[in-house]
Amino acid sequence: MFKSVYNRCKLYLNSYATFGTIFIILVLLIVPTFEYKSSNGFFFNIRYACQNSLVIRGVLLLYVYTIWSYLKKYKNNTYQAHRYGNVKLLIRNNICDVLFLGLTLETVFLLLNATAAMVFNDGYYFGVYQYYNISNLNYLICLIIIRYIIVSLVSLMVYFIFHTDKKVLKLVLFLLMVFNIMGFFDDYPITFFTLLSGYKFKSFIFEIVYVTFLLIIYVFGLIIVKKKFINKKRDL
Repeated sequence: MFKSVYNRCKLYLNSYATFGTIFIILVLLIVPTFEYKSSNGFFFNIRYACQNSLVIRGVLLLYVYTIWSYLKKYKNNTYQAHRYGNVKLLIRNNICDVLFLGLTLETVFLLLNATAAMVFNDGYYFGVYQYYNISNLNYLICLIIIRYIIVSLVSLMVYFIFHTDKKVLKLVLFLLMVFNIMGFFDDYPITFFTLLSGYKFKSFIFEIVYVTFLLIIYVFGLIIVKKKFINKKRDL
């Protein structure tokens, strides 16, 4: 299956649009790379860039634009394929495509972030995330996992917004996505932006439990949307 997904997406990934995406990510990384920081270690720099508010909003909006452009560009191909295939199979393939695109873009971001941290650092010591008194590396691993899950959820939202015919549902999903990316009411840990920007919980364990619970709610919500609205479409 992975090979099929890759073959469907590789033409778009090899286009000039991808090079533009890489350039924009590099521009976004300039701010956290050269901004004054309390530490300049390799792992600290990666975490600092991942939690920078400008970078979070910028890369998520960039992912949304890229996935939307992909869906728009190959919409006609999907219509044509529908004449020969099963609707559920097409939905599954399309969802795999957008997930692959989102996760690939996030991987590119992390590689570029690590490259910048490798070039501009004063050492490869782990350091301590002082608020929780744990290693920067341990916290960074959890943060990266959360980022991949959130990027997957955003990718699915884009797909559902693109394909649903229900105007109310389209508007609700759009507003929900904007709310999560822009981080309104960021004093409360209820948005993707807040979770990624380093909201301070009572403890590291409590953060893991809370974030897991919140993301599970989003997953079940999107599963309901898929089953109730997307699976019933006949014009994919």
